[in-house]
Amino acid sequence: MRYIKLSHKMRKKLLIFFDANYILTEKFIDHCLMNTVAGKQVYFPVIFSLYNSAVADILKIPRKSIVSAETGFWNKYNYHVACIYQPDYYSMGGLDTTLQSGEDVAFFEKIRGSSLKVFRALEPYLVRPFMQRSCQGLPEAEQITCLNAVMDTVGSRRQLGLLVLKHKLV
Repeated sequence: MRYIKLSHKMRKKLLIFFDANYILTEKFIDHCLMNTVAGKQVYFPVIFSLYNSAVADILKIPRKSIVSAETGFWNKYNYHVACIYQPDYYSMGGLDTTLQSGEDVAFFEKIRGSSLKVFRALEPYLVRPFMQRSCQGLPEAEQITCLNAVMDTVGSRRQLGLLVLKHKLV
């Protein structure tokens, strides 16, 4: 996980945590500044995750915009991005770097259990590209969760249904 540190009014530092592969824009940073309140509120945006574009290409589906029902979905279960002021981050004890995975969810839950308010909103100026993912080698419980996540990101149900019909996979 990477972060950006911005100096803001009254020399408060806003931290933005995100995965390196995300597509960030200046408008997203503006939204972080607007939606994060020092000592009161942390912004966990709901990101737009892109589907595998190969599925749309096979089906010859035109792409009208980067954020649409044909290109991806709003991933409300993703907590990889957070905007928080530095003093709030330190008062919360920061990220638990001893965890192998799930440090983002643990951090989100820690903030939810604190006096800080969690603010979530759809963030059209933050996009997560499709990434191939392997679930091999994970414990069984994590493997099921991983496989479900993989299936959610390949394509929309409509696209996957069309793919099955087109290639007579049933």
